[in-house]
This record gives sequence, C-alpha cells and structure tokens, in this order.
Amino acid sequence: MQVIEEIKQKLQETFEKLGYPTELVSLSFSDRPELCDFQSNSAFALAKVLKNAPIKIAENIAQELKSDNFKVEVCAPGFINISLNEGYLTKILNDFATSEKLLTKTHKQPKTIIIDYGGPNVAKPLHVGHLRSAILGETVKRIAKFMGDNVISDVHLGDWGLQMGLTIAGLEEKFDLSYYFKNEGKKPDITMEDLNRIYPAASARSKTDEEFKKYAQNITTKLQNKDKIYYSIWQDIRKISVEAIKSEYSKLNVSFDLFNGESDSQDYVPKVFEILNKQNLIEKSEGAEIVNVAREDDNAPMPPVIVRSSAGAGLYATTDIATILERVEKYNPDEIWYTTDNRQCMHFNQVFRVCKLAHIGNDNLKLVHFPFGTVNGIDGKPFKTRDGGTMHLCQLIELVTEASDKKLVENTGKSDRQLAQMIGVSALKFGDMINFRTKDYVLDIEKFCSFDGKTGPYILYSLVRINSILQKAGEFERKYAVKDEISKNILLSLIKLSVEIENGYEDKSASGICQSAYNLASNFSTLYSNEKILSQKDIDRKNELLSLLEVVQKALTIICNLLALDIPEKM
Repeated sequence: MQVIEEIKQKLQETFEKLGYPTELVSLSFSDRPELCDFQSNSAFALAKVLKNAPIKIAENIAQELKSDNFKVEVCAPGFINISLNEGYLTKILNDFATSEKLLTKTHKQPKTIIIDYGGPNVAKPLHVGHLRSAILGETVKRIAKFMGDNVISDVHLGDWGLQMGLTIAGLEEKFDLSYYFKNEGKKPDITMEDLNRIYPAASARSKTDEEFKKYAQNITTKLQNKDKIYYSIWQDIRKISVEAIKSEYSKLNVSFDLFNGESDSQDYVPKVFEILNKQNLIEKSEGAEIVNVAREDDNAPMPPVIVRSSAGAGLYATTDIATILERVEKYNPDEIWYTTDNRQCMHFNQVFRVCKLAHIGNDNLKLVHFPFGTVNGIDGKPFKTRDGGTMHLCQLIELVTEASDKKLVENTGKSDRQLAQMIGVSALKFGDMINFRTKDYVLDIEKFCSFDGKTGPYILYSLVRINSILQKAGEFERKYAVKDEISKNILLSLIKLSVEIENGYEDKSASGICQSAYNLASNFSTLYSNEKILSQKDIDRKNELLSLLEVVQKALTIICNLLALDIPEKM
C-alpha cells in the first residue's frame, strides 16, 4: 500500500540521518484513532540499543521526520503519532476511485501456483470436514489471482486404493453388473445415493468379514493393474461422484480447474522410485522401503517416510510425492500450496522433505502447507449431527438456509428460499473465514446468520443498501473530498482493507480481510445514520457523499468476490 510505504520510507531516511539502525523501523495503524492515524513504537526498541529514554528518542525522530502529507507528534512515554492531512487524504481517495484493485500492491513478476484444496473421496458424500478446505482454498486462490499470479486449482480426489475395491465389491452384491462382465443388458442406474449407502456398509463389513475384505483387496489389485472390466466400473463410479461433488461445491461457490485424483499420479510412481534409487535415498526397514528425512537441527523427532510397505504397496506419501512430480512435469509451477487440517502437518513436512532431497522440481520450487483448525459445535466438540453422526455438507447448507429464511421472514415478512440459501452460505463462509485459519472455531448458526455484527449477512446488507442508494441517485458529478471524521474513517478502512489483502496472500488467511470489510461496512452505516444522502440540498456535498459511497461499493464488491460471496439484489 503506497501510503504505508511512503511513511516507512520517510522513517527509514530519518533513521539513517540520525544513525539509528533501520531494521528497527516499525509502523502500525493506530489503536487510538482519535489521536492519530498511524503509530510507530520504534523508540522503545531503540531505547534498549541506544541506552536512552524512549521519549527523547521519539522527539529526535519527530523533529527530523517531515512531510507535506502528514504531521508528527510525540506522546509519552515514547509513541510517535502520525496523522495524514486533509489534502493527502483526498488524493488517496481519488486514487482508490481510479484503482481497479484497491491500490493493492500486485506482483510485477507473476508466479504459477497450483493450489490443492479439495481432497474429497470418490463414492463418499461431502461432509462438514470438507468445509474449511473448500472455503479457504477458494478464497486464497482468488486472492492470488487478484495479486496477479497464474493459479491452477486442483480438487485432488481420493479415487484409488482399497476404498474403490470395497465400493465395487458392494456394488456386485446390490446391482446386476452383467453390462460390465458379460457385455449384455443395460448399464445399471447407479446414483450417488447408492454409493453413499454402499461404501460405508462395505467398509464396516470388511472389519468383521475377512473373506469379503480379501475379495475387495483382490478387486483393488485388478483395478490398479487396469483390468478392463473393473477399470470400466471404476470410471463410471468416478464420473457419478465427480458430478455430485461439483454440484455440492457449486453451492459454496467453489470451483476447480482440475478434477484430478490419486489415480492420475499412479503412472508417476515408478519414476519416483527411479529418482529415489538414483539419489540413494531408499533404505530397507523391516521389509518396508523408507526415506530418512530427519535433520540435525530438528527440535522434535521426525520419523522416516515409508514409501513402500512390506507388502509391496505404495502409500499416501508415495502418491503425494508422485503427484508433485506429475505437477512439476505438466505445469512447471513456481509454488504448490496445500490446505488441509492441522493433523496432516507432519505428513506434508515429510513429503516436502523427500521432494527436496530427491530434487523433484527445481531448487526454487516452493512447497507450502497451510493448515487449518477444527470446526466445533457450541459444545466445543467437533461439529456433529444431533444424533452424533458426521454432518453432510448438504445438511449443513440446509440448516443455514433455514436460519437465514427465518431472519428474512422476521425482517421482511416474506420467505425466499433461493435468497435464503445465498445469504446462509455467505453467513457460513464469512463466519468461518473471520477466524484465523489455524484456530478452531465454534460454528454457531444463529450467530453467523444474524444481520447485525461481524457477519456475512451484515456485509451483504450494507452493500445491497449502497447499491440501492446509488441506483436511486442516478447520474452525479464525481467529487472526492475527505473533510470530516466519518469520511476519514471510511478512507482509513479502505487503506486497511488494501493492506489486509496483501497480508491475506502472505498468511493464507482471510481473517484480516473479513475484519476490515466489517469495519468498512460499519463506518458506512455510521455515515448513513448521520447523513441525509439522497435528500442532501447542498449539491457539492451530495456529490461528495455519492462519490465516497461509490468507492465503498467497489471495495465491498471486490471483497465479496475474493471471499466468493454471492451478492443479492435485495435483502
């Protein structure tokens, strides 16, 4: 953000002039907006180095820190307070009005990034455990694109292994599969609902019925050898699942460029072993093949990676290493990002270390895992259905739709299920993302769906109201001015929002964006309560207010797009 960079540059120049270490330059938004706009606490860090009182150091800095764009004051015991002047504020507002990207500092050299943020399993329904990866991954993808990067998103399906053998074994007992085995009759009409019943039953049975388990394992082996019949059945199961998964994710406004899966990387597994053997990385351990990835500077034990079991099978780590190799060869990315829950931190750390040791990808390839916390119920335990089962994603969407429809009836006297789903999904997503990604949070549907407070519906309602005002206003002359506290607060919210988009890219989190969007909407609400906008008799003042609202409208629209929130026409 330009204004931040300018102040920091001025501080840096002042430090150099005074002979102070420039690495101790600090600047933050003021937590006392009634006193100043920005604040530097550098004097306190410098006091330890220079053996002098913070107030004296702050005064020295203030005396040298000069600009036509801001004023500087010192506040005991050593704070440096910086306030932007009216003319500079107006210039910044003008800049926001003409900027397509909210003055965000976009990348001059775009990177190619692959983001893996799905991970659902074929033949299984999406459930609440798939919520955060989809929501967070979609937003991070959109932020990266907004910053100028070339982004490729991959759902990376779990579509290989024993689960597929179990599903096919279960299908053989429930359906006539003569179409596949004897090339006669019609193709069976298998639905996603059938698969949702068959796999759990087959999985449970395999734990007590050894003969059935062996039969499923035999099917799995045939499938992995691409037996014509079983591979054909698998392809149809996958197609049914992908269609259902796309439909469910679309309700969250989540989409993917690639619908690849574990199956796509299987052809790269032999090459992975060829590379590992060539680098002399594979060791034998109790019949299994492992790669040691521990380092001398590890603060905690780092287990070796098992790349082939004693039974000769590749494991999850093997598949993930092969997937990275596949992505490198097909897309030559600069970075590959993964988002999963916290429990997989060790797994990805191990996989990334193997890739670096084996030189899979060039040495500059950046592999990133950004984990997230757990979605909990009001009782503080992982979110479940009332009977204690895992809640399906479609059930959760229905719950937030019902809650939002109830709010609509209370506010407007009318039920509107389509609008309620749009608002409910936005409530769900915003309620998730306002929490920093690594934190567990409580999914409180009543709170999330409120039209007041730090919620998705509040953001949408603010934007719908602004859209209505501007539509009623019609054409007007653009006049940008920051002459009062309310306008200034809105502009500072815009500056903060721009900074938080950049922070969201670095942190792989949208919590700061959500908080800043709420602050911007809240400041608009204050303006709306204090000003007669459409009935304003002073034409210049009216044009200034409408011009300001137009900038806020643009900002909130951009944020809704980054957060993948659909914007309703009315609420």
